[in-house]
This record gives sequence, C-alpha cells and structure tokens, in this order.
Amino acid sequence: MDGLLHRFPTSGRKDDDAGWYVAYPDGIPAGSYGDWRTGENYTWRADIGRKLSPAEENAVQERLEEARKVREEERLLQAKKAAAKAQRIWEESLPAVPDHPYLIKKRIGPHELRQTKDGKLVAPLYTSDGTLSTLEFIAEDGDKKFLFGGVNKGCFTILGDFVSGEPVYIVEGYATGASVFEATGHAVLIAYNAGNIEPVARQIRMAQPDAHIVIVADNDPERPDNPAASHIGERKARAAAEAIGAEVILPPVVGMDANDYACAGYDLLSLLEPPSRRWLVRGDSILTQPAPISWMIKHWLQEEALVMVHGQSGSGKTFIALDWLLSITTGQADWFGNKVKRGDVVYLCGEGHIGLRARLAAWAQVHQVDSVGNFVLSKGPADLDKPEGLRLAVDAIESSGVQPKVIAVDTLNRFLSGDENSAQDTKRFLDSCTFLMERFQCTVLIIHHTGLASDAKDRARGSSAWKGALDVEISVEREQGGSIKLVQKKVKDSEPVTPLYVELQSTEITGWFDEDGEPVKSAVIVRGSGSPGTEKLNKKTADDIAQLKAAYRDCGELDLEGRPYITRSGWKQFIISQGASSESAKKMLDGNEPRLIGRLLRSQIIKPFQAGFIITDDALTSALKLEKKVEK
Repeated sequence: MDGLLHRFPTSGRKDDDAGWYVAYPDGIPAGSYGDWRTGENYTWRADIGRKLSPAEENAVQERLEEARKVREEERLLQAKKAAAKAQRIWEESLPAVPDHPYLIKKRIGPHELRQTKDGKLVAPLYTSDGTLSTLEFIAEDGDKKFLFGGVNKGCFTILGDFVSGEPVYIVEGYATGASVFEATGHAVLIAYNAGNIEPVARQIRMAQPDAHIVIVADNDPERPDNPAASHIGERKARAAAEAIGAEVILPPVVGMDANDYACAGYDLLSLLEPPSRRWLVRGDSILTQPAPISWMIKHWLQEEALVMVHGQSGSGKTFIALDWLLSITTGQADWFGNKVKRGDVVYLCGEGHIGLRARLAAWAQVHQVDSVGNFVLSKGPADLDKPEGLRLAVDAIESSGVQPKVIAVDTLNRFLSGDENSAQDTKRFLDSCTFLMERFQCTVLIIHHTGLASDAKDRARGSSAWKGALDVEISVEREQGGSIKLVQKKVKDSEPVTPLYVELQSTEITGWFDEDGEPVKSAVIVRGSGSPGTEKLNKKTADDIAQLKAAYRDCGELDLEGRPYITRSGWKQFIISQGASSESAKKMLDGNEPRLIGRLLRSQIIKPFQAGFIITDDALTSALKLEKKVEK
C-alpha cells in the first residue's frame, strides 16, 4: 500500500497481469482497483466504524482522485503500447481468406479483415481521425478477444464509404456489420459491443451532422439470471439514438442479430430498407456516385448482371462459357486481350459430367494449371422457376463454401420446367435469376439455344422477354471453315465491341485413354482468324496474319516484357525457307504498304521494335502466348 499501481492476475494464470490496484495506507486507507481486460474499476475506503468528518471525507476524495490519475497514466501508457503492437500485428498479417471457417459459418466476406499466421481473423478498430487504436481477434470457433491494453471506446471499423444522402449504419459485431454492408452497400460502422454504440454514434454525428444514422441493434433475450444483460443491445441502441437523433432497427426474432436473421433466410435488405424507402432516390445522389461498368471479363462478361450467350447446337457456346469461367477461377491475366477479374464460380450443369471432365482436363492442360480453383458444379439440373428448385440451388451454394461472382446455368431449357415461349414462365425464371444475383451479388450467365428457322439463328429461342431482361446478350455463330464468331447483340450500359473470332483446338489429354487404348481428346478455345477493327477479315489480311503466325512459330520469341517478338532477319529466312527468293523476301519486309509488313503495320497488328517487330494486337498476342504454353 504505497500509492503506486500494482498488477495481479485475474484469469488464474500466473503470467496474467490484467488486474491492478492503487492503495494508500495513511489517514483513512483508500484506493481503487480493477481489471484492464474487462474495463471494470472500483474504489474503496476503510470502514473506521464512524461517520467521517468533512476534513476526513475531503482527504479520502483527494486520495481517490490521486488513484484515478495514477490509473489513467497507466492506462494511457498501456494504450500507447497496445496501439504500437496493433500496428505491428496488422502490418505482419495477410489479407483474410474467404474460406475461413468463421466467415463460411456466418456467410459473409472478409471485408477489411486480415489473418494471423495461426489462423485468427484480425479486425482493426480506428479512432475518428483514422488512427489504428486496437484489434479484435476472431478464432475459427468464433471466440473473440481484444488486444490487451488497447482502447476501443469510441473506436470502430468502417465498411464502405460515406455517400451524401445515403444512410449510415452502426452495429455491434463484425458479422452483423458485414451482413448489413453486403445487403445494402451503404457505409457501416462496427462498434464491437453494445456499450460502445453511443460513443461511436456521437463521433459520427459530429463528423456527419446531417447524416441519416441507423443503429441496427441485436435483439437480445430476457436474462432473469442477469437483469443487467436483458435486452442490452436494444437498450443501448435506443439510448444512443435518443442522444444523437438516430433510427433504431431491431430484427423481429428474439435472440437474433442481423447476421442471424440473414443466415436464417430472412430478407435483411427489406428489414433495413423497405422497398417504399428504396423506390425513389434523389437525383443528386446519383450525380455524386461514379458508376463505371465493372467487368469480370472486360467488354464481355459484366459484373452483377444478367448475361445470356446463345447459339445453335454444336456452335461452341459451352466451350466459350467454360473458357470464361475457368479464366476467372484460375486468375488468368486476360482473355484474348481483355482483362480478367478473379472470383469463384458456380456452374449449374444440366447434363452429366462425362464430357465435361475431358473439357476441364484439356483446358487445365493447355493453360498449365494444376487446379481450376473455386469452380464448383452441380450434379444435375433443378427447376429454377419453381420454389423448391430455387431453394435447392441457394442452399447448395451457401453450403459450398464459395462466394460466387458468376453463377452459370447450362442450359436454360434444362433448368426451366415451364415453356420458354411463355412470357409468364419466362418471368418466373428471370425472377429466380434476379434473386440469385441479389442474394450472392453476382452475375448470372445463361447458356441457351437459338431458334431453328433461318431468320432466328442469331437470337435466343423462345419469348421476346428474354432479350428485354438481359444486360448483355452474346450470340455464338459457327462460320464456314470452323471459325466461331462472337457477336454482342446487346450491351445495356455500353456500346457493343467488335465481334471476336475464335476456334476450337483439338487437344490430346496426357494420360487419358478410352476403352480401346486411344488417347482421349477434347477441344480448347484459341484465337481465330478475326480482324482487329473490322467485323471480318478480308482474304488478304487473313493471309497476312496466317503468314505472321507461321513466321512467329518458326523463329519468334517473347521479349523481356513478355511480348511476341520476331526479328527481321529471322522472318526473312523463314520466307526464303518457304520457297521465295532472297530479293522477294526483302521486298515483302521493306515496309511499303502494298506488301506484307506494310499492311500489317497499317493494320496496327505489329510495330517496329529494335531489330524486328513486336505483335501489338492484344488478342493475337494472347493466342500466340497460349500456343507457346501448349508447346511446352
């Protein structure tokens, strides 16, 4: 009892020093004690068996104030140390993986989270000025602990951005915050406990005086054994709302928070933002929000959109779709020169896997990957236009552990029990697709057939409602000679791009043999004889590109930046090896437009580089790189 702060264990472990006390022995013994871990603190004074005189009472109060100052100095020192430790841990941690057991259980994404080497999720708590104050650790089983000594009062994690005119949500826990953010897309502040809701709310009200603040409270049950904990989430939320002028929303089921509500299958968005509130928005709020189109595959497969690719039987439409989907799940840099964004894929396959196995194996072999990533597929069809079929798909996807960016339906007629010519049946199917898009915030890619009549071979078969509902519509057309032409029939929010030509390349799958001992083959999409900037190559340009390809295959190489490169001398020797004279080869390469090099330069297919030429057409570059992989 010396007036200094002393530490002691409160958890039963000898190395624990979360407990503290300050005690003064002289006069009327007094002091304070508490637990840094729980935030508890108490004062005490000796009972001397009589009422204290005013002088004695003042002396005790002075000692208690001294104890408070000692405790506060120690708390600030601990907070400073904790903040430095938090910064170090945060910098050493890696981005959290979507398949972390806690995230899978809660059916949420790893927004703003990182992960320690031992598998704990790490959530950052910031002060109102953006300084990292402390961390919360979340174990695989959901056990949560704050970094010892850190300050969390008034601190929070923010998901999303503040947008004028849009609501700002405040919640207790991370899972609740992630569910609210994923449902609404609006800014969410996570306070991490009910008692911290009001300090966080006050901070935001000061920073955003005009903001519409919504506190989403936990619907905690009655606790007869602990009245102080009964309905604590609602009580703290309403107290905070009254203090700053905010709205309170409570899940209608006792014992649930917003995450529980969403995981149970309830419509969280309608709870938070009833349709009547979302139906009308201010024009100014749109002006302040840039809305460029986001793409999974630039120009071809839009994010969070309804996309249809259609073609006749045997046109190659499924090969095209698989090439897109596998490029996405394996993280390919580009698809014929168009940037690819990595993500998970759910492939609803309406037929058996026998033929599909070979297609996947051939693609993986050609692209030199050992795994196709988070690509999951169904064992058969389901009637998505019926409640039971849609529920089967939703439950299966949610239990799969993937967070799909694309859900592919192959083919439409295998997942539609109704009539594709009926506007009513079409609407039911489209409503299910919209539900999947909103539920998983993903693109739905429908693979469909075209009509059989000669005037219907370039449009989707069935009701005209299909086209009206689509964000992107792509037609796959088989050309004479085997080329496959991809044409954008509709791009709702952009201009259609130039048609793309691809081909199917037959591939023997290493180590696969049929019952007769013959090698198993499948096909893979490769660049076809399409022309940059024109709908279809004329014969002369097609011949030029064919000669360029042949020369590159003979003597081309990749430069230091990974671009296909061919030397002038090597190209000349190749032309001579094909039977041309040295003089003819020289003229073909002199750069004049009527000749080979001149035409390719004018078409911007190649450009001069060092002692030769590099191929500048992105799609042709991708095709030649792919061929190099196949050769290896």
